Amino acid sequence: MNKAINIIEALDDRDLLRPALGKQVESWKAWRTFHKSVHGLPLDEPGELNLFQKCTARPRALTLKPDEVFAIIGRRGGKSINIAIEAVYSCLIDDFWKPYLARGAWGYFIIIATDKQQAKVIMNYIKGIVSGNRLFASQVESEGQEEISFKNNSAVLVRAANFRGVRGTDIIGGGFDELAFWRDENSANPAGEILNAIRPAVIPGGVIFGISSAYAKQGLLFDEWQQHFGKESETLIWVADTKTMNPLFDQKKIDKAMRKDLSVARAEYFSLFRDDLEGVFTRAAIENATVPGRQELPPAAGVHYKAFCDPSGGRHDSFTLAIAHAEGRRTVIDLADEVKAPFQPSVVVARFADTLKQYGIRQVVGDRYAGSWPSDAFAKHEIKYEQAEKTSSELYLEMVPRLSNAEIELPENERLQAQFLSLLRRTGPGGKDSVITPQGSDAHADLANAVAGVAFIVGAGKKKRTFYNPMDAPAFYGGDGDESWDSNSARLRREIG
Repeated sequence: MNKAINIIEALDDRDLLRPALGKQVESWKAWRTFHKSVHGLPLDEPGELNLFQKCTARPRALTLKPDEVFAIIGRRGGKSINIAIEAVYSCLIDDFWKPYLARGAWGYFIIIATDKQQAKVIMNYIKGIVSGNRLFASQVESEGQEEISFKNNSAVLVRAANFRGVRGTDIIGGGFDELAFWRDENSANPAGEILNAIRPAVIPGGVIFGISSAYAKQGLLFDEWQQHFGKESETLIWVADTKTMNPLFDQKKIDKAMRKDLSVARAEYFSLFRDDLEGVFTRAAIENATVPGRQELPPAAGVHYKAFCDPSGGRHDSFTLAIAHAEGRRTVIDLADEVKAPFQPSVVVARFADTLKQYGIRQVVGDRYAGSWPSDAFAKHEIKYEQAEKTSSELYLEMVPRLSNAEIELPENERLQAQFLSLLRRTGPGGKDSVITPQGSDAHADLANAVAGVAFIVGAGKKKRTFYNPMDAPAFYGGDGDESWDSNSARLRREIG
């Protein structure tokens, strides 16, 4: 194909990308300006420069392709189809990458989606563009569920977000779809890990696209927006509401969403990061609390252990168990065990009961939403199961100040870290905070819930000490009631000394 054909010419050509736009070509004006900006083309049509300035907060249009583009665009704004258009254009029309490939090597346009379902949606867009064009279809060499290869040694790969599966060489471009919602149960920072894996392999002239709706004020998308929006840099930030990018979208749906939940609607349709959502735990707090190299501590004589579990029926969620003990004012997490679904609950209960007995534990506290079956199941193994007094949200909030004050020691566990860092604090209308798991994610926080639970019940035993005048009371609060002031005082000096 002819490398002199730019993306706008391809979008206007009925033999190339014009059919991908459908019948309502006029509704694509904003996307034409976007694609021009990404490819360093002149903004020479009426209103294009004004739109560029509005969406980028930059005074001057770009004359060169940026290295990376992060587009924060409202829901149903056309994000996925336009990633597909860029992928097809890069592979089959713009052959800038050919001089950089060794003989026999392949160039890849990699698209990363939130999950397998969304990856399939994007791949269907790509296949639709290719199969609907006789010229493109003639270039197909092979086609699979996650990959389509072309005879010119280029290919499009579509993957779910997992940083362990994207490393490679000779990347001619990349697309991060809805990256604000990426979650990886094995990584505390999946978007950052994936970007770091892809960057070194991008061929000169290749562009990485991060396109997403807005969400919480955390993560890669928010960080890139803070760092580059409105600034003259090699990273372009494009922010636009749904109606700007897709003027045909039904305004009634937006109005209905605004009436239902203003904060959610502002993020989904107006690309405003949510003020009511922020990370519960900072990366620094989690890392400072983590003891390097420690995965588990064996039971020790003379130590009083407590346990918390998050039961599961075995179909979807994990069944988790955490064990901890107190060392002065600190809570040490000795064990954080997880059995992933699917499994037989009775088998896991038997395993966890055996673990509890090894630590001398005959009573375990568990999530109160599990129902009555855990109590009966543990009772068969002579373990008493008690329902937690607090919700998981309350347990997380109780944990925040203790982590900040270095009162909790965590094992080195990537899944545990990832789950804690994925949690979001939400401020309700009355100012009351709650903790939620992120949307758009298949991952859960079962392991983090068990750890937060055991941290609370161990910490609850460390009651606040109040000093008394020995003439007023023979023992200070925190004693057993039959100890003298002197013995309690000595014990206190030992603990704080």
